[in-house]
Amino acid sequence: MLSSRLSDAHTVRDAAKVLLSWLKNAPLNGSHNLSLKINVEHPSEQEFFSPEGCQRIYFKSRDCDLEWWGLGAAESLFQSSVHDQSVLSQVVKKSHFLDDDQIYFGGIKFDKDRVVDDEWKDFQYEIFILPLLLMHHSAEGFTLSLNYRSDGLPYVVWRDHAESILSSIINRKGVVEHKKYTYSDYQCPGETNYYSTIKRALLLLGSHSDYKKVVIGRRTTRSLSMPFDPVQLFFRLKRAPHAFLFMFDSGQGSTFFGASPELLYRRIGQNFETESLAGTRARSLNRDIDEQLRQELLESSKDKSEHFFVSNHIEDRLREFGISDLFTSKIEIMALPFVQHLHRRYHGRIEHGLSDDKIMTALHPTPAVCGINSLWAKQFIREHEGFDRGFFAAPIGYIGKNSAEFAVAIRSALYRASELHIYAAGGIVPGSIPEQEWEELNNKQKNILSIFDE
Repeated sequence: MLSSRLSDAHTVRDAAKVLLSWLKNAPLNGSHNLSLKINVEHPSEQEFFSPEGCQRIYFKSRDCDLEWWGLGAAESLFQSSVHDQSVLSQVVKKSHFLDDDQIYFGGIKFDKDRVVDDEWKDFQYEIFILPLLLMHHSAEGFTLSLNYRSDGLPYVVWRDHAESILSSIINRKGVVEHKKYTYSDYQCPGETNYYSTIKRALLLLGSHSDYKKVVIGRRTTRSLSMPFDPVQLFFRLKRAPHAFLFMFDSGQGSTFFGASPELLYRRIGQNFETESLAGTRARSLNRDIDEQLRQELLESSKDKSEHFFVSNHIEDRLREFGISDLFTSKIEIMALPFVQHLHRRYHGRIEHGLSDDKIMTALHPTPAVCGINSLWAKQFIREHEGFDRGFFAAPIGYIGKNSAEFAVAIRSALYRASELHIYAAGGIVPGSIPEQEWEELNNKQKNILSIFDE
């Protein structure tokens, strides 16, 4: 690995000039891995994400200032067929050879047994990339790195791609953001079909002791009057508090993004953290009503039962992992702008040899996004929900040399061909009322729909 640090730069554009100059004069032949780093004093997201037609990624942790911004792909690993081998284990092995300021970013499909629908074809079953240009924001500041992998793109192709991205940043023009859009919405399933699906699920839940919960979703498709750069919408969504913020622009016309409140797992060295998040009530601007809704959630047998299933699943997995020094918090309320949830945290230390791919395989899907028993719940979702979830409600995040963090990709949307597909889902257990579940989905989609109100 050729790793070098150049002099600090004031802006992203200044850093791009330094990197482009270095690249044009570099005596490289592509035989070694490369990570060229520059500290950036005043980075601008608008400058950084101005190139189009390449992969663009963003990930921000919910609980700290950690951020990753990425452009292009020095290396791409993907599973394009259900019959292909998962790439996750390859990513884990390759991550041991990364620098501290490098990551593989990506995600996996919620249900690999479901055929990939057309809107998800750019993401397929799994995809992870090592960004060619990567900005890392930590407590020490912003570090920009130019990355090359000898087992990734051919060197000549990589160099042309790098020069194109850097030149686009340098020659960036002002971004014109369309403030207002005209649009039409349609939903899958529609309200009547959704009620029928919930009633069918309740009949099965009431007649099979092994079936305790299933999570049914809805896709609202907003057809927009004009094409646009979805990164600009994502910048509006970035204001959402207490959320994992993520974006994955495939570079081929599709962008998946969201603001999820839910952690799947976080690992720093051998320290491990996860959580259970289930049970929902709306929020109110009226303080007294909001407190009443909070108390309803804490006392609701239906919501406590739903949360118990998720917690029990996680605790079973933690016992299998052999977690030591395990801490379990009491049940608390996680209050978000439009909804609030029951929330419990877990953290401890994991044994050496427990890899990220094993952790993810064990935890996903949680009962919070799938159900109990998961094989039956997945099949029910596949047969009755009416759309391909793709990466919705699935793990999305990064794996680095000494750390990994994945959110559950809820409160999310997929942009493709002037259409924005907005996803939400809710847990169905005995006692669920279809009309209330429909309204819960309305509340969960408000975080993305509200960005059109600005």
